Amino acid sequence: MIEGHEVLDFLNFRNNRHWTGLHRMARIVDDIEMFRSALERLLNEDTPVAERIDDPKVQRINGLGKAILTAMLHVAYPEQYGVWNRTSEDGLVRLGLFPNFPRGTSMGEKYAEINEVLLRLSRDVGADLWSLDALFWGVQDMTENDLGDSEDAVRDSGPGVSGQAGHRFGLEKHLQNFMADNWESLEFGPDWFLYEEDKEIVGVEFDTREIGRIDLLARHRTEDRWLVIELKRAQSSDQTVGQVLRYMGWVKGNLAAKNAQVEGLIVARDHDSAIAYALKYTTDVGLRRYRVNFELVEE
Repeated sequence: MIEGHEVLDFLNFRNNRHWTGLHRMARIVDDIEMFRSALERLLNEDTPVAERIDDPKVQRINGLGKAILTAMLHVAYPEQYGVWNRTSEDGLVRLGLFPNFPRGTSMGEKYAEINEVLLRLSRDVGADLWSLDALFWGVQDMTENDLGDSEDAVRDSGPGVSGQAGHRFGLEKHLQNFMADNWESLEFGPDWFLYEEDKEIVGVEFDTREIGRIDLLARHRTEDRWLVIELKRAQSSDQTVGQVLRYMGWVKGNLAAKNAQVEGLIVARDHDSAIAYALKYTTDVGLRRYRVNFELVEE
């Protein structure tokens, strides 16, 4: 009989070695008996996969979205089911292979069609579904339009990048993950939650598919407000301010309701007077500094 800690182990990247971010949905096992019942239905091959995913017992598990559902299907039946998450969806969109669904198509119906595409693509490229899922990260890298603003720009720049710049980029990548993983304990936690779609947290490196990736995207718990958080990396202060404003404009035009408020926040390591001056006339964008404390303690 599956136990809650076994599910949490599976969700953690250090154990599944494939998917990051699943552990942020640990609430799926808040009611382990309900989860066991849902998992039994999900993995029952006597029923078409679309019906299993749309089963009310599966759908009512809080936090059990497509990324976890299909990962579990894939692990149970690795040759039959591919993984549908934001990364694979973005990859299929960029390749022109993502299906068009009429309004009202259920999650299960969508997955059944997407899975057929994944199976065909797997055969065409000669890779199993596990490897195909990993390849979608490469599709993102090859088609990214904002390489100048991304971690890959530093990684791929070669020996010309200073060790300090590489270190800073790595540190800020860890900062992004730290903020996402410890969201509830940050100052934002009580009032904001990371943006979700179909029960899946997608507000970490949210891909706009047009102008780049938003580091962290959140919504207010009680008010119609959005928060765009941008970590200052190797780009200039002007680029940072311009980028967060650009992302805020995109959210306003594509996600937010007509009268919703969209706010921005820049998180930087050091005091940056250029950003501070720029934000004096930008009332909807805040600025925070982060501090890293590292010490060796003798036992």
